[in-house]
Amino acid sequence: MGWDQATQNFGISIFDDGRLVYYDVIRFVGETEERLVKIYNFLQYFIEVCEPDFVMFEDIQLQANGASQTMFNTFKVLAELMGVVKMVLTKNKIRHECVLNKVWQSQFNIAGKQRMEQKKNVMKKVKQLFDIDVTDDVADAILIGKYAYNKYCKQTHPTETLF
Repeated sequence: MGWDQATQNFGISIFDDGRLVYYDVIRFVGETEERLVKIYNFLQYFIEVCEPDFVMFEDIQLQANGASQTMFNTFKVLAELMGVVKMVLTKNKIRHECVLNKVWQSQFNIAGKQRMEQKKNVMKKVKQLFDIDVTDDVADAILIGKYAYNKYCKQTHPTETLF
């Protein structure tokens, strides 16, 4: 599984033997604490139903140079969400890893200096690889999932071609 976690739009992808078999964005509403509880409950249910072998999700980072109060608040909420995500995965004994966006994006040669340009390029790459049109949240989740599969498969089958 690949997750692009956020408290309002949570992108999810599922790969089975390297094939993309499911993708969606789950939307959560309410105040922050209410959304975190909903996400916890959803992930608990989703994991029980899907029984994933491995989950990869995006790490968080704060660009402190010129960061505004809004950016600090967003970082705080994402840190709280990461705690919820790690708690659910650890509680259910699911192997997991978080990865910085620049790491998984480099695997797919995603360019762009601005965040919006990178998001457009991620959606284009998903269109190129899977011939589907999706939102940026889902596109991120799909490429994170593909990156996770590639990384896992390379460890177990180093000579296999993954693209």
